[in-house]
Amino acid sequence: MKRYYLLLVILYPLFGFSQTAEDSLLAQLDLLDESFHDKIYLELSDIFQDTDPVKSLHYGQKYLDNTLKYHDIQQHAKAYRVVGVCLYYVNNFDSAENMLNKAKSIADSIDNIEELVTIIGNLGIINTKKNNYIKSVEYYLKFINLSKLLNNPILLSSGYNNLGLIYYRIGDVETALYFYLKCIKTKQDNNILQGLLTNYNNLGLCYIRLEKFDRAFEAFQYTIENSTKKDIYQIANAYYGIGNSYYGLKENKKAIENYNLAINLCENTFNFKTLSNSYYQISSIYIDKNNLDSALYCFLRGLFR
Repeated sequence: MKRYYLLLVILYPLFGFSQTAEDSLLAQLDLLDESFHDKIYLELSDIFQDTDPVKSLHYGQKYLDNTLKYHDIQQHAKAYRVVGVCLYYVNNFDSAENMLNKAKSIADSIDNIEELVTIIGNLGIINTKKNNYIKSVEYYLKFINLSKLLNNPILLSSGYNNLGLIYYRIGDVETALYFYLKCIKTKQDNNILQGLLTNYNNLGLCYIRLEKFDRAFEAFQYTIENSTKKDIYQIANAYYGIGNSYYGLKENKKAIENYNLAINLCENTFNFKTLSNSYYQISSIYIDKNNLDSALYCFLRGLFR
């Protein structure tokens, strides 16, 4: 009950803000020449992207229509991209890809690399969502090449990371490890801290799959030692990873200790996946010990999280 209450407290101001902002921006349309309406529609689309994707798409389409009517081709690629992203958020992936391909064609024709790299990245995301991993890899390799042309290490590291995620998902752990290491090196060489702890946790997962448990411990320990209080989500994931490492080594007592550390941290966050998985792993250990009552208790604790 507390969680639902907190959710309402957090979301109510967001919806209230969105409605107030919408009314204010719509009122400005009457004060501006129609050729300036594109900026208002774009802002409205951005406002509702997370809270109301359908309304975001509505304003995104108005932004596209206005841009095509009043503005030159330099802005058309972005407008098609915006609608493509809106369609992605309403789970219309095929239409989203079509819009993004239109955007890509325009950006290519005018040699707009800054816009093109964003479009290529979006196409990579959509094809990953559609499980078209071969196409995703092709897009991310292009994304990486464009990021190098732009000399943008933030984009470059995200390209390496996304390739790591794809290869891990399809079971090619060695290749996933290669790209995760490239991502981490790029970030550390350029003092990019955002997402670095997640990258190290992903690295640890690769080492577990490869049964290189010493390297897995090092990766998870990096997360714990370089974290702050605000990184509690990733710290919990690191302890869960350490638990899995000990489980792989059949050191069940240490595995349970670390799963419990993860559980205690998850209780104070919305990290329900790691919370449930920690209980499931402890349940598996109790099943191996033929302690079925404890196994059932932990399984149910994980199930109802």
